[in-house]
Amino acid sequence: MVCEVIGSIPSETSSDNSYTKFPAIRRMSNVVWSEKTLRREISILKTEHVHFGSILACIDERIYVLQIDKYVYDDHNQQNSLSAAYRCGLKWGDEITVVNGVNVHQLDIHSIYKILNSSFEVNLTIIDTPEIRTVKIKKDQKYKHCNEAIGLCYKDGKIAHIAKNSPCELAGLKKETVVVFIGEHCVLETSGPKVKKCIEHEWKKKKEVTFSTATAKWALAMTRATEYVIERKFGKYSVPDMVESTYKE
Repeated sequence: MVCEVIGSIPSETSSDNSYTKFPAIRRMSNVVWSEKTLRREISILKTEHVHFGSILACIDERIYVLQIDKYVYDDHNQQNSLSAAYRCGLKWGDEITVVNGVNVHQLDIHSIYKILNSSFEVNLTIIDTPEIRTVKIKKDQKYKHCNEAIGLCYKDGKIAHIAKNSPCELAGLKKETVVVFIGEHCVLETSGPKVKKCIEHEWKKKKEVTFSTATAKWALAMTRATEYVIERKFGKYSVPDMVESTYKE
């Protein structure tokens, strides 16, 4: 799997105050099934020659969102404002397929960034988290304990075992896939015991447990790219913290 992080790090970005607001989908609970991935057409105004407000990764010739700057600085107006990327509602794992009418496969990755940063109006086609599949396991009164009800064993960052005929198996979860979210909590790079506690917390707190999973190959590439951004831009910052930050209002 080929992975390349796009853009200068760190990057301060900005946008003009005279913009049209577009609805932002910022939480995993709004995107339930990956089989029904949401494709969005976005047109948004920003200050010309100012960074768009995002860091992207190229994984197997597809462009994914890694990080979003919520507030950015405009050198010309000498003020902070919301970035165009944030106003678009972009989040970690979203795929960008078209930039200003051009398919990203026809563009060099640096050309993509140049268009995003230099344009006054940016038109994007976005597929919301296409590599993440989300399922909900509802509580069943016949199960007294969370472990019995879920039927899942998590080890070394992946699903190691799924009990036969368990709710997880019936929901379609697969071995060797990576759990990205439990509810709204990112659990990438999280130890098995902590994942178990997170599942138990969701089980006690809600009427169902929501699992968002991805293939190990894609999740590993995105995690390594995210770690690179953290190292270069933030220093001490966990992968789950950075991922969750793109889902928060």
